Amino acid sequence: MRLSGEELKKQCLRVEAVRQACKITQEEAARLLGIAKNTWVRWESGKFQADGLKLELLPHLARYKCPQLCRPFREKAFSGVRMAEHILTCRDCWLAIHYLAVVGKKPPREKQVPLKRLA
Repeated sequence: MRLSGEELKKQCLRVEAVRQACKITQEEAARLLGIAKNTWVRWESGKFQADGLKLELLPHLARYKCPQLCRPFREKAFSGVRMAEHILTCRDCWLAIHYLAVVGKKPPREKQVPLKRLA
């Protein structure tokens, strides 16, 4: 689906606003989402249509905080099939699962451990 000129302009402003609200650079936004920096730049410039779900996920990734699963998901023991169906219809659970998928693809952040001098 192609966007009209006015819709594209609104999208560009939204993409930039999301990044600025997270207080991160274009490069950091792209790295967090696992996309090329050029892709992010094209989203902000309106050359590519942005992925709305990834934009929704970015603030969570920037804060390193997993979105909360919905209450029914937390309270019930879903089978694998039921879980898969639920995630397709529940935005909260979709975000949480995709947050974990994106974070799981990255190597763990290194802990800052002071170096000990060898005697």
